[in-house]
Amino acid sequence: MGFIKKLFKFFFMFIIFIGLGIAALLFFGKSSGEDNISAFFKMVEKSSISEIQTSIHPLLAKECDTQRLAEFIKAIPATFGSFKNINTNGFSFSDNYKNGVRTQKYEGTMAFEKQEVPLELKFVDGKLIGIHLKDKKLSEKILESLNTVPENSDNYQKIGKEFWKNCFDGNIDSAFNMLAEVLQKKIGKTSFAQMFKKMNQTGKCKNIRFEKIISDPKTPKEFILIFRLDFQKSKNISAHVNFQYGGLKCYLIGFNIPSPYAK
Repeated sequence: MGFIKKLFKFFFMFIIFIGLGIAALLFFGKSSGEDNISAFFKMVEKSSISEIQTSIHPLLAKECDTQRLAEFIKAIPATFGSFKNINTNGFSFSDNYKNGVRTQKYEGTMAFEKQEVPLELKFVDGKLIGIHLKDKKLSEKILESLNTVPENSDNYQKIGKEFWKNCFDGNIDSAFNMLAEVLQKKIGKTSFAQMFKKMNQTGKCKNIRFEKIISDPKTPKEFILIFRLDFQKSKNISAHVNFQYGGLKCYLIGFNIPSPYAK
């Protein structure tokens, strides 16, 4: 009997020890998670869109429009207030090292000043590689609010200039690959190539200047960038490219030369 009592006591203490260990682990995870997430959103609140873009992991950058994603991230505290804490109910976290790479993942209900938000964040070596606002209606609400002409169009100007440069430098494959898939299917690569073969009769394009960015009230998810192109045989030719928002991406869905939007 004495042996059985000792064995029972041992298992009882062992269970308590395991329980305390789990509780300590959860407390540590919540505490460190709150610190890391708080630091991230404090950075977001005080940073510009371009600064937030630098916090995005290159692998995530390949899957989205980093400017659009940065605007989405910044809109979270702008919409729901500053980050406060994590609701421990259902909260999960992981912090792993493998082959010299640190991966941190936080998932659960996160309390902001105005509202609790179900959110998942994942970082690799301190760079954001995943973000998922798990309430679809809240996510769509934020995306809808971002469907406006971007305040900073530098990134889209760069894309537009690259597109026209590729077209008139003979890099037809590169230019064609910049188009949204739906436009590629509509035009076809052969027709696209023939289009610019005719245009190149005006001579080499010597200069591409951004003029302005506009929107069309009929298409709220789109915006248009107007350029002026100088050729050897003619100058100040208007041209434009159309961009359309789609989730966390922005697609080149149209172009024209001369541009009917230019005055």
